[in-house]
Amino acid sequence: MLDKEKILKRLDEHPEPKECSEMRELILKSFKDLKFFEEGHRYTLKKKGWKETLELPSVSQITHRFENDFDELTISENYALKHGETPEYWRDVWKYKNLIATTTGTYVHEFGESLAWIRSGHPENICDCCKTKFIENKWWLIPTREKEKAVVQFWDDMPDCYHVILPEAKIYNLDTTKQKYAGTFDLGIYYDCKENPEKSGFILGDYKNNGDLFSEYNREHQKMLKDGFSDMVDEAYSMYVLQLNLYQAALENIGIKVIDRRLIWLKPDGTYQQVKVPDIQDRIKENF
Repeated sequence: MLDKEKILKRLDEHPEPKECSEMRELILKSFKDLKFFEEGHRYTLKKKGWKETLELPSVSQITHRFENDFDELTISENYALKHGETPEYWRDVWKYKNLIATTTGTYVHEFGESLAWIRSGHPENICDCCKTKFIENKWWLIPTREKEKAVVQFWDDMPDCYHVILPEAKIYNLDTTKQKYAGTFDLGIYYDCKENPEKSGFILGDYKNNGDLFSEYNREHQKMLKDGFSDMVDEAYSMYVLQLNLYQAALENIGIKVIDRRLIWLKPDGTYQQVKVPDIQDRIKENF
């Protein structure tokens, strides 16, 4: 379990390398003009000297076009025929469950962001919603959900050679893809490989709360994404491959080389799994 004494001892024995702080400063400086509005999930950008404010689509908006359309009306009608009740009933059930998942996901992400700040020695930056769960004299952040317990375990398992650059960082890309966009990644980590410094570098991490990342049905029936990604199964994992690679493109545009991309898949039983994501930068630049 993380506590104040252990965290301060680790920070003293394993101070962050200068590359870590340099990357943090570069990200904050490069993307400081980007603003995010929760209502409508909007990103806007107005840099010094610009007359107009640019509204940028989010990463999820520009990746959505590669997914197959979900015909909720037809699917709910077929589901009602098979399982009873009315199509409207099942649409409401699905909407209700989705709202539970998205709301819970927000709280778990904020818990993860807060725990990253605590591990970095900056508990003053924790999210407002976590302050009632923070035991100040111990630096404990109390998990109240199983997936929050999974986040605690993730950070308990984190080796000392990994240093937090930034949790929850907003980025944008205007240059290296045809499509301009903005987004927010959950976690930037610096891997400090003292045995072989050439292996050191930036790792992109993103918390995921999905019941499953992989669709057995779509894999079995060969339901694939559209257009330039038709060799990838239409499932959550594939969309996250696109997502993290778009974040990577934005970071590499400002000179930060990303050496790895990982999903931190939080399970309902309080465990987690790290899932690696491949580098597909050539395809990103070709299709976006």
